[in-house]
Amino acid sequence: MLTIFVTLVIFSSTFTLAYVHPLNTHQVSESYPSQNQLDNAAFYLLSMYNPKLGLVANSEDEGPNPIKDPVPCNRTYWGYSDNLWTGYALRPFYPEIAGNVTDTVQRYIVESGWPMLFEVAIGEQIPTLIHDGKDIKVYDGYVNGTRVQVLLDRHQPHDHPGIFLDADEYADLCFYMTINYWMMEDITASEHWFRTGETLWNHTTKKGFYDKAARQDGRYQNFKLGLAS
Repeated sequence: MLTIFVTLVIFSSTFTLAYVHPLNTHQVSESYPSQNQLDNAAFYLLSMYNPKLGLVANSEDEGPNPIKDPVPCNRTYWGYSDNLWTGYALRPFYPEIAGNVTDTVQRYIVESGWPMLFEVAIGEQIPTLIHDGKDIKVYDGYVNGTRVQVLLDRHQPHDHPGIFLDADEYADLCFYMTINYWMMEDITASEHWFRTGETLWNHTTKKGFYDKAARQDGRYQNFKLGLAS
């Protein structure tokens, strides 16, 4: 999945020094990836890049994306969250491509607004109440004779009436809030959310965060490991 490579690169290469939570310093020092791992992750992102769209595809998976009337995942391009982070993650490795991705995503931000969730990872504060998401199809057409889709996972208040009142049961939301409150200089709240997310770690299997999402579909979501770092 693309997002694990994005989080590996972005949190290990460009943003770890800025956002690593002081309570987690020991854990990061033990698991920090090698330069070779970072290079390989960045190259993987590059291999998914479509210069016509200025975006990186969801993955190499040929299975369908979850949107109505879908195309395969390898022809699906998520403006938020994947490419919002990818532009920053690739800066130290492929700056020209990174700039193209960031410029493309910025156009979607101008047209459709911020996602109000994922941007906290790049230093933008978000609401302390997280709305449920809405998948928005902003492009469905053909590039070089192949059908592609560009999608946005947006969490603006008018997108969905639901609020994650159970945000403490999702590891990723816990860590988004950790970063958000840290930027707000509310260290007590930041520590609370970090510790809450930490409790969701599966100490038995040690494979990931067994949060509400994992309990619902039986799968771990690897990008949460990057957020936790």
